[in-house]
Amino acid sequence: IHDFDGAQTYSEKTGHRFTLNANFSDAREADYDALLIPGGRAPEYLRLNPEVIQLVQDFNSAGKPIA
Repeated sequence: IHDFDGAQTYSEKTGHRFTLNANFSDAREADYDALLIPGGRAPEYLRLNPEVIQLVQDFNSAGKPIA
């Protein structure tokens, strides 16, 4: 997350403190009802990942909600 340090300066800080228990390689559209793509800087990295692109395409092809 972005946090302001002083008048005109911001820094990036950890946005969560939980252990991830899944990855894009194992994610399957059939296992989920909808897809939520977070805002912030995350999409900047997600849109360059071929596994994420395929997952989004799978959700779209299945007609499932994408937010």
